[in-house]
Amino acid sequence: MKVKEKQREYYLDLLRIAAIMAVIAIHTELGELYMQMPVGSVSYYICMFFSMLISFSPPVFFMISGALLMEKEESIVTIWKKRISRIFLDLLIVSFLYFLLDIKTGRCEADPLAFITNLFSKPCITPFWYLYAYLSFLICLPFLRGMAKAMNETTGKYLFVLGIILLSILPELQRTLLKDFDLQADLRWDWLLSNVVLFPMLGYVLHKKIPAAKLKIYLPLLGIADIVWLSYQTYVAVAVSMAAGESLISDGYRGRCAMLNAVTVFILFKFIQEKGILKKAAVVFSEIGGCVFGIYLFHGFFLDRIRLVGKFREILFMYFDGLAMLIPAFLWILIVFTAVGLGVWILRKIPIIRKFL
Repeated sequence: MKVKEKQREYYLDLLRIAAIMAVIAIHTELGELYMQMPVGSVSYYICMFFSMLISFSPPVFFMISGALLMEKEESIVTIWKKRISRIFLDLLIVSFLYFLLDIKTGRCEADPLAFITNLFSKPCITPFWYLYAYLSFLICLPFLRGMAKAMNETTGKYLFVLGIILLSILPELQRTLLKDFDLQADLRWDWLLSNVVLFPMLGYVLHKKIPAAKLKIYLPLLGIADIVWLSYQTYVAVAVSMAAGESLISDGYRGRCAMLNAVTVFILFKFIQEKGILKKAAVVFSEIGGCVFGIYLFHGFFLDRIRLVGKFREILFMYFDGLAMLIPAFLWILIVFTAVGLGVWILRKIPIIRKFL
């Protein structure tokens, strides 16, 4: 999505930057640093909390898309030509680059038929699930725009409450009190709760329908609720790990935090813009924000396909232990973001490549 600089709202660029750094955190040490700490220790709690905190990243990207695309007037043909074809080509080209590199390094065989089959059945790397979900969002965009026209602040609150109940509260009740209970399949509204509908619609409502004056009312309430819920899910995840006698993956608990966390972060950054905070750096944020999609596409190359990078990472972490590992963990996120971002920024200087990044 290209936006003219004079029309660009810099809080959306700030959101992009924060979200991609959280994505990098999930895919590097910070996301599972708790697994290197003694189960139940203070350091385990702290690192588990950080694992929960970065849960906002995937929903925020869908919210940004909803904020920017819901009100546009485009024909179905234009959506397919301008948007869907571009994302599919990105998926095809970058997946093929991974395929070639994996052949060279012996990770897979040179089987073009398998590549084509896998292209439509599973992502070449796990983070690319987002591209498939985003394609679904774009395919459904004509219908979603019709829904968006009927949305207002009240229906936006209604959607938010439904999401909180069904994505956060109900799963927690099923874990604790209703162990054998599950909603009847036709009552689950999975279509509404998907990344394709829920988060883009919430992003649109928060961007267009919430008066700026109400941000200072919603933000502290949501902020407190978010911190409390993140802390509770951290406590639960730690307690379950202690009961099991081993460190358990936090993905399920992180998922319960994602919605409230994402909405809170979205409102926080919009509030920052409304107050004019960091306004003088808007042009810089715009330039960096324009590189975020490319960083998402190529950070996997940097992390997993370049041996020298792996050796540097080992050196960076080898002198730290315990809670002090947070220092290289945060530093590594910044290094990955900067190194890949610089490469993408250079590539975007080439006009034909800029269209795809």
